[in-house]
Amino acid sequence: MIGFLLPNSTDQINPTYGVVNESTLIRFMSLFRAFLAAICSPSHPIVLFLDDLQWADDASRKLLSSFFMDLDLENFLFIGIVRDGEETTFDPPADTLIPCHQLVCGSLIESNVNKIVAVATGLKEEETKQLGWIVFRRTYGNPFFVKQFLESLHREELISYNAKDERFDWDVDIIAKRMSPSSNVVDLLVDEISSLPRDSQLVLVIASTLGYTFDASVLETILESVDLMSLFPRKLLLDEENAAADPVEAPLLQSHDAFCNVNLQKSLRKASKAGLIQQIYPGKYKFTHDRVQQSATRLLPGGRRGERIKSNLGLLVLELSRSNKSEDWMLFTATNLLLENSIDIDNDKVAKLCLEAAKKASLQAAFKSSATYADSGLKKLGSSGWKSNYELCLDLCSLSAEMHYSNGNLKSTKKRVKIIEKKASKAEDRFRAYNVLIDMLFSEDDFSGCIEEGQRGMEYLGVKTPKNPGLLNVASNLLKCKRLLAGRKASDLSSLPTMDNATVEEVLRLMSTTAMASWHNGDNNHCVVLCLIMFQTTLKHGISVHAPYALVAYAVCLSHLGEMKEAVEYGTAALQLLKLPGMEPAVAKTLVVVHSFLWHLKFPMRESSAELTKAYEVGVKAADSLQSCMALRVAGALGIFVGAKSLPEHESVVQKFCVTLREYKQSGVLKMLLPWAQLIENLRGNAELSTVLRGTFADETAIVEQFNSSSANEVNHRHAALATHYARMVLLYLCGEHQLAELDRKKYSKVEGEMSTYVQKLFHFVFAALNCFALARESSKKAHISKAKKYMSLAKPYVKEGSTSVLALMALLEAELLAAHKKYSPANDQYKRAMKMLKREDFQLLHGIAMERAALCLFDSGKKKDGEVYLKRSWRKFEEYGAKVKLEQMEKLHGSMVHL
Repeated sequence: MIGFLLPNSTDQINPTYGVVNESTLIRFMSLFRAFLAAICSPSHPIVLFLDDLQWADDASRKLLSSFFMDLDLENFLFIGIVRDGEETTFDPPADTLIPCHQLVCGSLIESNVNKIVAVATGLKEEETKQLGWIVFRRTYGNPFFVKQFLESLHREELISYNAKDERFDWDVDIIAKRMSPSSNVVDLLVDEISSLPRDSQLVLVIASTLGYTFDASVLETILESVDLMSLFPRKLLLDEENAAADPVEAPLLQSHDAFCNVNLQKSLRKASKAGLIQQIYPGKYKFTHDRVQQSATRLLPGGRRGERIKSNLGLLVLELSRSNKSEDWMLFTATNLLLENSIDIDNDKVAKLCLEAAKKASLQAAFKSSATYADSGLKKLGSSGWKSNYELCLDLCSLSAEMHYSNGNLKSTKKRVKIIEKKASKAEDRFRAYNVLIDMLFSEDDFSGCIEEGQRGMEYLGVKTPKNPGLLNVASNLLKCKRLLAGRKASDLSSLPTMDNATVEEVLRLMSTTAMASWHNGDNNHCVVLCLIMFQTTLKHGISVHAPYALVAYAVCLSHLGEMKEAVEYGTAALQLLKLPGMEPAVAKTLVVVHSFLWHLKFPMRESSAELTKAYEVGVKAADSLQSCMALRVAGALGIFVGAKSLPEHESVVQKFCVTLREYKQSGVLKMLLPWAQLIENLRGNAELSTVLRGTFADETAIVEQFNSSSANEVNHRHAALATHYARMVLLYLCGEHQLAELDRKKYSKVEGEMSTYVQKLFHFVFAALNCFALARESSKKAHISKAKKYMSLAKPYVKEGSTSVLALMALLEAELLAAHKKYSPANDQYKRAMKMLKREDFQLLHGIAMERAALCLFDSGKKKDGEVYLKRSWRKFEEYGAKVKLEQMEKLHGSMVHL
């Protein structure tokens, strides 16, 4: 849309790579809001005014609702009008971040209508009271209809100007008699249109079938169709009995040439003068009110004559949609007309038209309309269509499944997938349907269902994978990978041929989603086996868009086995594959895995934050909402420990992340980020700590309680519970509540690190060890030192590849170990070394912790003055960082020593 409005901007807008789903709509919404934010400024604010929002399509409603959630959209005012009493309405989101004010503007009351009548006639209100009551009864207080009704009374000379008395006169009784007791505003407008010359009536009737707005050039083309004109009766608004007496073949006028451009313009001018239509710009018109359009449509004759008129109109508009005068609305208008009135038109032709309209609607993110067109096409073909027109039925049913998925309608999606499963004659014809279904199950957090359907889909495609694989299956598939590699290095895989087997590509896609579902479901063996089979398939068949993920998944499997060097090599090779043409859809997924599991093994963690932000941006452009959101989740948690941002700055970033996750409807991922958002709020002193210290983490109580649940729908609760556990431990440690942190650690000791990324595991090990060392200092119990050493040993495998970030974390733990054994001199040197490394790696929080721990070590060794220097530096660091809770804990513990 932006490219259409501003052609010069198309080079700046990335393609969607053919993906059309709800993520496409969200990508558009994000791009549109960014566009608005770019052009709005204090000196040039923008006001967007939209009327009749009750008729807005679903995509437009979502776009408008997103305005209320975007904190970056400044110097922008949106005004929308919604009419009551319609089947649909428009309401802003309940939890808007931007203030929203609603004003109720009802119809005019009787006294206000009378004031309008008094002003129009130049008389006093007492004199117009009876007329005002009649106008109010007829128009229900609608200002537009008040104006129309008064004009019609004047035109019919029921209100006339008395030159002698210099005032308007009327007869209330005559006007009341002329009004039908059941008449309404539509009847008023029908009468208004009927009072126009016949050619003006016909123009309005035909225009009403084309939409709320219409082109004069299109009307001219339609009016030149003699076959169509001959279908209209001599008098519009005939009932069916009288219309039958009016010969269908009767000419409309003496000479059809009367409908030339001049007459058309004259007819339009008369309708415009009557206040029924309005010129938008030369050649383009609109009805002044939707009820005018509705009233004009009522003038169409009934019965088969009316159906034939609409059918011919549909064919004419369809023909125009194929010409160089084509516009998007033409295809939809033609389809709508022919669906309702396809007299003497083959059903196959209408069904093909429905498919065309459904595809165009999907490209415009009008998923509900697209699904309706696809379903209408299937209905036209009937059950026999699968035999007589198999390909068309398959395309319609597959598109219908995709569009119902994009609308969030799981029941309808499943129903259409089952139809395809039953009717499809070839395995590959089930590809689209299965991929749509498992994508939807995944987005609904139904990971067990996703795995089940994924397995079934792969079996239909001839690929069998173990349902409950054990370690033997893992080892067997790992050996197959090693054999297929045949001595080749990771860097050699970029020279593999390009995959040219569409069936294999679909199998890889199914495996990819099923593997992710297995990991989220806690079924690690199943995930690993699928990843290894994906890697084997890539080695056998060549490079596809799924190859980077296959390589990085294999790399993670190697890292699990302790082969860190090879893991980093394959992760790097996967990143190299992303540079190949056509790999854009794989970028987000690959970057998320690389920077959650592999990158920190060799490279600084601060680089991951920028790459995860890139993964989010690329994922949005490629309409990969899940991986975009996963990138935000990891970046949000990582940013607390790594990066130059203070807590207030990072809180703003995480808040935006949470808004984005809500917009993408990624509730599961949002639950994983919320504990870290709560941690920031607690550290800054903006939330009550009492709930945390009692053993709950704000709103996450239920999540923690459900940790041991095995229900598929609660798997994300398990992920969120782990995130809650890690965040709680960090908070309790910083608050000096080491004993509570230890109880928390014990509670989850059986599942430490389950379903976690390596980064999350590593920081958990570090803070668990730091807490044990703190307890050892407070209690002098050696058991705590043993526990700390256990966590150090768990973290050591991450040091193998020499990542400077991991070395900095281990340097701090080694200083703690020396201090715990009362080796103060080497401990002090090690603390200095650790502080330098942590500062270089942008570990702000841990840098402050290292300063404080170094100060305590100096106190223990009798160097009080030096200890105070480090303590004050630590205070400054936490103050810059914005950790108010930590400052309060330090002040409580150390008193005046912390103040400069």
